[in-house]
Amino acid sequence: MTKLKKLILGHRFNYVVRQVKIETLDSFCQANNIDTIKILKIDVEGHEIDVLEGAKNLLSGGRIELVQLESHRDKQRQDFRCQIRSLLAEYGYDLKEVIRHFPGNFDELIFLKAR
Repeated sequence: MTKLKKLILGHRFNYVVRQVKIETLDSFCQANNIDTIKILKIDVEGHEIDVLEGAKNLLSGGRIELVQLESHRDKQRQDFRCQIRSLLAEYGYDLKEVIRHFPGNFDELIFLKAR
């Protein structure tokens, strides 16, 4: 992926390794008294299912109105579109829109909580 980004953006990438705290969305919202989320935008480069798994309480309670995430269709990442759609369907979310991006082989998927 780095070679592709260099080709597209035309400059050198320098990476710094940092340790960061990882917290589920459920625990973050509970600790910060966040009861509902209007729009949850997820852009985590192939780890969307992990984020959704960490938001099971919010999703099962219908406390997230709209979920927007990227789905890649390239050789660099596995396409989890079916698993994502299935997981969100369990909680009553329907796929409402697919927005194709250019350039690149990825889409924005928009799910709404069924009413």
